[in-house]
Amino acid sequence: MNKKHRKTLTDIYEKPTRADVSWKDVASLFRVIGSDIFEGEGSRISVVFNKRVLNIHKPHPSGEMKKYAVEKVRDFLNIIEVKP
Repeated sequence: MNKKHRKTLTDIYEKPTRADVSWKDVASLFRVIGSDIFEGEGSRISVVFNKRVLNIHKPHPSGEMKKYAVEKVRDFLNIIEVKP
């Protein structure tokens, strides 16, 4: 995990929840920890890590994630024990 990935992880865990976390950065973080990312219909995204699944919507039209989506990512990272 490089410096950019660690920064993204710190941003995800920051309280109050940030609304300026980039989906591209989060997707890159998921890939580096060994997750598989699948795109479904529309903007649906499934992230799979060791048989655990996170289903969220890819942000559009901007690439910035909403607070509730960042919180879902944070909860998922807690479950799979990835912390800053």
